[in-house]
Amino acid sequence: MVLLMNSHISRSPLAKARRRARFLAQYILAKSRSKLLQKLVPLIENSFPNPWVAEVRLQIRFWPGQGLLKRSFMSWDAPVAVAIFRRKRGKRRPALCMSLYLTTDTISIEQLQGVS
Repeated sequence: MVLLMNSHISRSPLAKARRRARFLAQYILAKSRSKLLQKLVPLIENSFPNPWVAEVRLQIRFWPGQGLLKRSFMSWDAPVAVAIFRRKRGKRRPALCMSLYLTTDTISIEQLQGVS
């Protein structure tokens, strides 16, 4: 995504509508390929063979940001969200988060973030 230098333009209703339309198109493509995306979970789990990894979760989110109805621990920038959880003091806590989107033959990582 190209960031605009003028924040007034990037916050305009037209710019917001464009970003939302782009997100919606990415969401529809992700939903249509959800079975393919579920095959990524074992690959991601095998990429983190550490004993501290408690769970790997993949979600396809309809709304960008913190979420529409349920608040999230992270602001998501793309419709496919992958969260890696660790066990700390007996509870599962997010450790790493990644949001990505699909194009025809490519998975593009939009955001990669560690959670403290």
